[in-house]
Amino acid sequence: MARDGALGALLPEQMAQLLEAFNAFDRDQDGLLDESEVGAVMQLCGFQVSHSEVVDMVTEVAPVSRKLLFEEFVFVLTRPLPGTSTLDETRKMFDTFAAVSGAITVDSLHAAFASLGHPVSVLLASDMVREADLDEDGVVNREDFIKAIP
Repeated sequence: MARDGALGALLPEQMAQLLEAFNAFDRDQDGLLDESEVGAVMQLCGFQVSHSEVVDMVTEVAPVSRKLLFEEFVFVLTRPLPGTSTLDETRKMFDTFAAVSGAITVDSLHAAFASLGHPVSVLLASDMVREADLDEDGVVNREDFIKAIP
């Protein structure tokens, strides 16, 4: 099944990061993301998609409930969007999170989540930066980010 391929291609660290994002946006803590929650995650990740495109993606995967389980969420987030390059999307996503310095810091990540109406704790932002900081310099630069994102 195509969904299994997308899940299998992710590193454990990447799955952990997606699970953190999923849980952060699951406002009602029901283990499902509705269309607005999926759209907010996609926007935060730098995807340029309209509300109707998000509705189409969610409905394609979960036509009855129109809510995504974690595995379905990963499938939607990791499949290529028509007319986009994965590297281009990753660069846009980095720019969403990066500070003026050109790197993702705990503060810039914390502020990015808050600006989308999905605040996360400084501790969670710190954990996310630490996991993606491959060169261990305390920030996530573009190279770290491209390697860490599925």
